[in-house]
Amino acid sequence: MITGLRLSTTGEVSRVEIDEETYGTLHEAIGCDCFTRVGLPDIDMFCDDNGWVIDRPQFNHTATVIVRAFDYDSPIAGNVVFLGADGRGGNVSLTDDQVKLLGRMAQMIAVGDE
Repeated sequence: MITGLRLSTTGEVSRVEIDEETYGTLHEAIGCDCFTRVGLPDIDMFCDDNGWVIDRPQFNHTATVIVRAFDYDSPIAGNVVFLGADGRGGNVSLTDDQVKLLGRMAQMIAVGDE
């Protein structure tokens, strides 16, 4: 199991354990049938591949702002999960520094929205 962070559409951040062999728990954590990987420096973000084509898409403001800081310009819909990237196409647990960075970013975005 590898440890990542789940960021909900409401901005709630929580730790998740993902089975790196099947990624089945990733589907559950995001709440989707099909996911997309967005590669960021040393971090992969996984989001609902069909997030914008469902009946009631849920814009994920916090995730969108975070990925824009890494020059990714598409808006994000639905819950997302962040995992560490191993540089070879695989995933690893987020480092403590990555957890702190993503948590701080989410917190700053939430404060800015108040």
